[in-house]
Amino acid sequence: MKKFIAAAALLLSAQWSYADIIVDNAYVPQVPPGSMAYAAYLSITNSGAEARTVVGISSPVFGMTHLHHTMMKDGVSSMKSMDKLVIEPGNTVTLQPGGMHIMLMKPAEDVMAAGMVPIKLEFKDGEIIEFNVSIRTLN
Repeated sequence: MKKFIAAAALLLSAQWSYADIIVDNAYVPQVPPGSMAYAAYLSITNSGAEARTVVGISSPVFGMTHLHHTMMKDGVSSMKSMDKLVIEPGNTVTLQPGGMHIMLMKPAEDVMAAGMVPIKLEFKDGEIIEFNVSIRTLN
């Protein structure tokens, strides 16, 4: 039981730090078997003195990845693709349900069985950061 609690605490507190970028609270909600579209949610904090711009996202287990923003207009929800994500110095940008998110499409394998999704963020300056996002069962 103690090992289970320790493992659960580690997954829930997973945080990745790269120089002035901190990725936190990352997860992919579990979807039904055979789904072709998933979403990833996370927070990105820029602890540096200059703005940082995400210009690319990829995952080796998905054929397509995009930054999306969900918007409501006249009571209708729609998604718009974003070509970049700017994180100002000292700020945190949160990707969450109903707002900005990473759209993951065309899974290359049974992603749910793996339990984790590897993701790469590419920044305007050429830096690439990689991390694994846990798949979370939603109640």
